[in-house]
Amino acid sequence: MEQEEVRVDSITGLPLPCDVMMDIIKRLPPKELLRCRACRKSFKALIGTPEFYQVHLNWSRETNSYRTLVMGESDSDSDFFSSAFYDRDAFSSAQLIKQPLKVPRNMGLVTYIVGCWNGLICLHIIWGDDVAIWNPCIQKFKMIPRVPDETTKGAVGIGEATYGFGYSGGDYKVVRFMELEREGTKVLDSEIVVYSLRSSSWKKIEFRESSSCTWDTSYVIPLDGALHWFGKLHRSNSTSGILTLNFTNEKVMEFRAPDEVEAQLHTSSAGLSELNGKLCIIDFHDKANYDIWAMNIYGKAESWTRLYTIKSTVVNWTFDWRLPLASSSTGRKILLYDGSGSRNVRLFWYDSEKDTAKRVRIPGMPSDFTAAICVANLGLLDGESVIKEEDGSEGDIQFEIIEGSEQRDISEGESSRQGGMSGGKRVRTK
Repeated sequence: MEQEEVRVDSITGLPLPCDVMMDIIKRLPPKELLRCRACRKSFKALIGTPEFYQVHLNWSRETNSYRTLVMGESDSDSDFFSSAFYDRDAFSSAQLIKQPLKVPRNMGLVTYIVGCWNGLICLHIIWGDDVAIWNPCIQKFKMIPRVPDETTKGAVGIGEATYGFGYSGGDYKVVRFMELEREGTKVLDSEIVVYSLRSSSWKKIEFRESSSCTWDTSYVIPLDGALHWFGKLHRSNSTSGILTLNFTNEKVMEFRAPDEVEAQLHTSSAGLSELNGKLCIIDFHDKANYDIWAMNIYGKAESWTRLYTIKSTVVNWTFDWRLPLASSSTGRKILLYDGSGSRNVRLFWYDSEKDTAKRVRIPGMPSDFTAAICVANLGLLDGESVIKEEDGSEGDIQFEIIEGSEQRDISEGESSRQGGMSGGKRVRTK
């Protein structure tokens, strides 16, 4: 009997069409995908394509699969920890992980999280020049070169630079904001330079508003191909607003805040964040109520809506530095971070329907940390490995997206190993 010829796909080398194979393996965590790349050349070719990267990332974002809470200590040790974020809104024990900008102890330097987008984290050493983009899912990173000296020629930087991290048109961007004093004068200028990961180069933003705008807080939020922060569009303005740097037209613009919170934007009584794809303002106006406002239509001031008013009697904390980190799987609850600076950081699930809050306790959680919620992704496959063997070769992947069957999840009633959690001053999520 004559055997029927089996057709083999030219890319995968298997008797399955490429799109079918993508639909199957996109459900795997990054750890398993890397194993597939190592065992078959055709898998390596498929998994390394931009098309599969986008398919896998879209699936991870749509299903909230393999999410992880990454926490970086805000002290001189700069240790980082990870905790698996399960579908049922619970967390695993925190595990120590390696990161690319580890600083020597007792140097007075701290590595903090600038921002997070598509599961990639931008790291920066405070009072230093080192910046890196890091994928903790696969422990790959890329160092960002220093800004060329010619961009600040004829001027002296004042104070510490502020950094932001964003994404536009398939390209990741690192932005440095610096206040300058022109040599021989006391004229203050603002400098904004943007690094493109795709082109591996820095570019200075050249237009009038870029040299006169200010930034009042360390919150720099990525959304819709732009960065957002509190500041003045012109240094001479009497009030602050929400400024945005659009990566496409490279212009700085201003969004109006709700009238109820406009006066708070230049103070520590207001914060900026992103939640469920919307720009949010957090207003701590009277130390008794905590309001979260969302811009329902991007760029439209009239679309600001008060989403939540949380009373201090519901969430018993000190009213400083608390931001929404993420939504629950049902969308009914939001994860709130309290970084009051009291070295007693707390995480809470706030239930908007019941108007109740429940504390989240994670054994092994560090004290005084910056944080990000990461989705599974395969970005920076061509990057340098964080983990090196003694001979200089790449070691095994130490950071693993923990699946529910691999570790016991932690209930909200269990106590933390360190007896408490403390707060940092910067939180970046996405």
